[in-house]
Amino acid sequence: MDKLAKRSDILLILILFMLALVLILPRFFSSEEPLTASIYVDGELAYQLDLSKIETAYEIPINNTVIVADKNVIRFKSSDCKDKLCVNTGKLTRANGVAACLPNRVLIVLSGGSSEYDAITY
Repeated sequence: MDKLAKRSDILLILILFMLALVLILPRFFSSEEPLTASIYVDGELAYQLDLSKIETAYEIPINNTVIVADKNVIRFKSSDCKDKLCVNTGKLTRANGVAACLPNRVLIVLSGGSSEYDAITY
């Protein structure tokens, strides 16, 4: 009768455990940059906001749109465009997030912070 786990099985389990540690540990020791929002109007940088330093929410009116900036969050609040896709985009909270109002030529791009990839950004 064989043992329940052979030496090779234990070695394989240890290797898989070490591989898992190597993949998980960088998350705990990564230095997160502050989350920065860049707002472009007509292709030109109009505002650059450090969202991590915002204490109270405020509105930014640009080209018939209203953008709301809050601590680590930015979003389109309203727009006079026909389809309201920019408003329906919702809140941007992660690096590499993008929202655009094409009829009013306004673009929001987030950078810094945690640049984790998820199923949506895949």
